[in-house]
Amino acid sequence: MYVNDLDSGAMDGTACPVLLRESPSTGWVDGQNGLGVVIGNFCMQLAIQKAKEEGVGLVSAKQMYVRDAQTGKCDVNVKPCVLKDTVSTAWVEGNNGLGMVVGNFCMKLAIAKAKQTGVGWVVAKGTHTLLFTSRGLVCQSSNHYGIASWYSAQALKKCMLGLTFTDTSPLVCPTRSKKAALGTNPLSLAAPALKRDSFILDMATSAVAVGKIEVKMKAQQPIPEGWAQDAEGNITTDASVAFKASHLMPLGGSEETSGYKGYGLAMLVETLCGVLAGEDFISWVTASHYLFGLRSNLIITIMC
Repeated sequence: MYVNDLDSGAMDGTACPVLLRESPSTGWVDGQNGLGVVIGNFCMQLAIQKAKEEGVGLVSAKQMYVRDAQTGKCDVNVKPCVLKDTVSTAWVEGNNGLGMVVGNFCMKLAIAKAKQTGVGWVVAKGTHTLLFTSRGLVCQSSNHYGIASWYSAQALKKCMLGLTFTDTSPLVCPTRSKKAALGTNPLSLAAPALKRDSFILDMATSAVAVGKIEVKMKAQQPIPEGWAQDAEGNITTDASVAFKASHLMPLGGSEETSGYKGYGLAMLVETLCGVLAGEDFISWVTASHYLFGLRSNLIITIMC
């Protein structure tokens, strides 16, 4: 059935699911006429992630993708292309396409290179995302690509190690800074295990996600000290003030609680995703009109 649908063009085997809209505990996904098993796995992983964070996860398949497409901030009709590559590396131009399309392109390229040489490193600019596996890749001009671990986990299916990084628009204040200059810069590592559960890490380099502050604000509850700063650069526990300022603190919180380590991790991602990709980095990375609509760069690496 799947083969017939692919051969007839009734289904797109290269399509990647797109998150159209979400809340802390729900999501709406566009399957892009792709393989049902790919869409189902994407939705299930998203639902599990939301359930772990919020206690419940209901996903039918982020509005930012639709808005960016409608306003011309990204082009849904373009295809990413390889600007330069070697047997085990690649530099990709995302052509300002959907981040998930670019990310999927880069991951497949990294895996293919890893199969040949043992490692694949691909970098893409225009996305705020970096992915790495024992094969790697680099990509340019793409946009927010969704869940980092969704890509790194693709390497597990090939018994490979997958590593992804992405930078984002400025939301995090570096240690001793009053203004946001770094992105939340998530990273993910997926490593296969021989007999037991595989290891998958998916984390941001900020102390917390903006969404968790929003949840506290709606519940009229204070946030823990070390999550965010106000507009003047002071640490605040007022969720409304923190959400309005959008000045997150790095992983670890204040300098006294080793927040500079999170700052360092964020800079690591900025270096790999921004500088290496030949794209904007740190405070030069632009944000879209929507709070969570971020442009980014990415790196994907795969090893076997």
